[in-house]
Amino acid sequence: MYTCVCGREFEGVRSFNGHKAHCKVHQLIKYGNLDRVTENEKRFQKIGTLSRKLKRDSEKEKATRQ
Repeated sequence: MYTCVCGREFEGVRSFNGHKAHCKVHQLIKYGNLDRVTENEKRFQKIGTLSRKLKRDSEKEKATRQ
């Protein structure tokens, strides 16, 4: 059993590590501030927006070819 500093408990190490990557309490204790968390969130949002745009554009191309 793995327990995060925020109090949540996990049975598997993979789910525990996945939680720690997004847990603001863990990030605050580990790094001393939330700057890194907000930087990561902005970066992931930017990547997600770009990948959705690329997928939408490729679907439009496929539809026009048929």
